[in-house]
Amino acid sequence: MRVSALGDMLPHQTILDGARAGDDWDFAQYFSDIEPVLASSGLVTCNLEAPVAGDALGVRAYPAFNAPSAFARDLAASGCDAFSTANNHALDAGVAGLEGTLDVLDGLPVIWHGTARSAEEQLQPAIAEVLGLRIAFVSATALTNIAGPATSLTMLSDRSTVEALMASATAQADVVIVAAHWGVEYAPTVHPSQRSTAEWLASLGADVIIGTHPHVLEPVEWIEHDGGRTLVWYSLGNALSSQVDVPRVFSAIGQFDIVAEDGEVEIRDPRAIPIYMHFDWSVADRRAGNLATRSNPHLYLLEDAAEPLTRSAWETTVEEQRAAIAAVLGPAVTLVDP
Repeated sequence: MRVSALGDMLPHQTILDGARAGDDWDFAQYFSDIEPVLASSGLVTCNLEAPVAGDALGVRAYPAFNAPSAFARDLAASGCDAFSTANNHALDAGVAGLEGTLDVLDGLPVIWHGTARSAEEQLQPAIAEVLGLRIAFVSATALTNIAGPATSLTMLSDRSTVEALMASATAQADVVIVAAHWGVEYAPTVHPSQRSTAEWLASLGADVIIGTHPHVLEPVEWIEHDGGRTLVWYSLGNALSSQVDVPRVFSAIGQFDIVAEDGEVEIRDPRAIPIYMHFDWSVADRRAGNLATRSNPHLYLLEDAAEPLTRSAWETTVEEQRAAIAAVLGPAVTLVDP
C-alpha cells in the first residue's frame, strides 16, 4: 500500500478569507490539484496545526488559531485520513478548544492522535486497517505555545507516556508511524535534538517518523538499528498556509510503500512529489511588506506551477525550486511527478 504524508495545515487569515462561501466555508478548493495524488494512496497523514472549535468559540487566525470545524471536514474530504494533533498550536483555544477539536474529528471518517480528553485516551494509539495491514499512528510534540494538563497534549519530553504508547502500538500493529513536531523553525538542516529523538523513537519500534514544525523541508534519512531500519522525514514543511518567502511556500508530498511479503512487512521506496503553496502577491507588495494584498491561495503540484509563479512575489522558477527541493531532501528520497 502507498502512504502519502503532508506537512503543516495552517489556517492563516488569507486561507480563511479565501475559503469564505456565504454562511459556510470551502477549504477543499485549495486541494483540487493534488487531490488525485491523495486519492491514489491507501493512507494520507496531515498535521492539523490549529484547533477547529471556531464554530463555538470564535474563528481566528495567527497567532492563536481557532479554525471552523469545516477546516477539518474539508481536509478529510480532500484526502486526509490520519490527523496529527500534537503541535505547538494545539492549545491555542485552551482545553475547551482542544476537546472541541477532538469532538469534530470523532465525527469524521478519520483517525487522529496527539491530544486527548483523558489519561486513558492519551494512552491509546490510533489504529487504521488498510488492505489487511494494521497501521498504528502516534503523535507527540517537543513544544507548546500554551501549557495545559499533562494528559491533554502528548509531549516528546514525557518519555514514560511515549514509551507506553509505543509499546501499545507495536503490540497491536504491523507498522507504526510516528508524527513528531520538533526542530527549529525555518531551518533546512536537522538539529541534533531531532536526530537523537529519532534514534530513540526508532529503538521503540517506529517504522516511519514524519516530522513537522520547521515550516521548511529538511532531509530524509534511514536510521539503522538492531530491529531493522526506520525512515525519517525530519520535516515536510508547510502544506496549506500563507506564510511568506521562499522556501516556506515550496514543499512536498512525502510517499513510501508498505510492502507485506513472505510474512514480513517492510517500508520501501521513499519518494517526494514537489508542491507549491501559491497566493497572488506582487513583488512590490512583498518588498513593501503589504500582507493584506495576498489573495487567491491554492496548492499546486510544482510541475504545474509555472503560470501561477508569474503571479507571485518569488522571482523564481519551477526548475530552480525542484533542484532546491532535491538538494534539501537528499539522496535517500527520489523526486517524482504524479
